Amino acid sequence: MDVRSPPEQTQEATSVSKLRWPRSLAFRLALLYGVVFAASAAILISIVYLTTIASIVRQRDKAISVELMELKGELAEAGVGEVEREVTTRDSAPDKSQFIYTLYDKDGRLISGTPARLVRRNGWSDVPAASGDMDDQYHTIHYRTEVLPGGYLLAVGEDTDQVDDLREFLSAALIAGLGVALVLALAGGAVLSWTFRRRLGRVAAVCQEIMTGRLSLRVPARPSGDEIDLLATSVNSMLDRIVGLMDALRQVSTDVAHDLRTPLARLRQGLEATKFKAKTTDEYAAAVDKAIGEADTILETFTALLRIAELEAGTRRSAFRSVDLSHLFQTVADAYTPPAEENGQRIVAQIDPDIVVTGDSNLLTQMIANLVANALRHSPRGTTVSIGLDGSGDHPAAIVADDGPGIPDKDRARVFQRFVRLERSRTTPGSGLGLSLCAAIADLHGVRLELKDNHPGLRCELTF
Repeated sequence: MDVRSPPEQTQEATSVSKLRWPRSLAFRLALLYGVVFAASAAILISIVYLTTIASIVRQRDKAISVELMELKGELAEAGVGEVEREVTTRDSAPDKSQFIYTLYDKDGRLISGTPARLVRRNGWSDVPAASGDMDDQYHTIHYRTEVLPGGYLLAVGEDTDQVDDLREFLSAALIAGLGVALVLALAGGAVLSWTFRRRLGRVAAVCQEIMTGRLSLRVPARPSGDEIDLLATSVNSMLDRIVGLMDALRQVSTDVAHDLRTPLARLRQGLEATKFKAKTTDEYAAAVDKAIGEADTILETFTALLRIAELEAGTRRSAFRSVDLSHLFQTVADAYTPPAEENGQRIVAQIDPDIVVTGDSNLLTQMIANLVANALRHSPRGTTVSIGLDGSGDHPAAIVADDGPGIPDKDRARVFQRFVRLERSRTTPGSGLGLSLCAAIADLHGVRLELKDNHPGLRCELTF
């Protein structure tokens, strides 16, 4: 139980709404969102970067290989002289392509093309070369070399500046894109955090007002139905339940004071009359017996109230077991048949066999017994009380019905409240807690209990 004073509670709620950013759940979620967003953007841009570079490199290598194969084909058809002239023509042409050509003889002397320090082998190699540019004096040539018949070395290459420039551009774009993504992520996270804190701040503000006693307030919920709206709806439902319980508690306190005042007054008057009027031992014994009866009535009322409170708390669910509902109904019907016949009434039972439910056998027996006893108590001689149990549907259904005076429509919901007794029931013994106890047992077991018109009489329907 919270024993802090209201100012302390209000101060604590206020501090919750003013958490510093590092401790704020909204800030941490926003930061996580920013990191995930930035990482996703970095991965995406890196994939684009790598696939673009790889595609360009493949296209370059393929073009170099095609160019080399053409020259090899000319060597096979026309000889090395034709290859020499073709290399010289292509390498010195005014509209020279991006390719660089080189042809060496078997002794390593340059025959034609651009000189380069090449390794005599078949394959790829990157060779540094002077660029003639003061800002970038050296660059790299990507060559494919081929050792031809006769010991000739033919090489076709391409300047890597284009690929290097693209790498630099994409690297800069990657860094810039990552920075923009991170900034956007943090901005989006900040907006998300601000929205989150603002909406939760409204919930906290309403809760602070409610803590001061304004139980009529409710947390605003939007029709969108997101997580915070669901939280607001749950808080509002909880508040409705709390208000209902508090109203019920006030009503019970009033009803207890009102309904116990009469038997206590009768007990006091009887004892006072005995004190002044009783003369013999028998008169004193009769007065004591009457006082014991009044005390028993009061104790029964308190016992019923405690039982209802226990059931509403749900503490008896741990005792739930499989219950033979058919046997239970038959036992109640057999137990009430003799007293019903003595009062000129009749019990008719129609119970399907082998119906089993999960619950507390003692409580279910008490619920059915209370309904049957209530029907017999409030019905005149000559009436019939019907007890039925049907297991043919998806859920077992039971009835306890009579052809007595019944209960008016306007009073059927009210009779489940504590201490409610209709005017015509004032002359019969009871505390007005029987149907309240039945409703509590039904609610504990998830049983729907309804009162309907039996034409004539009252019909209690139970759906398990």
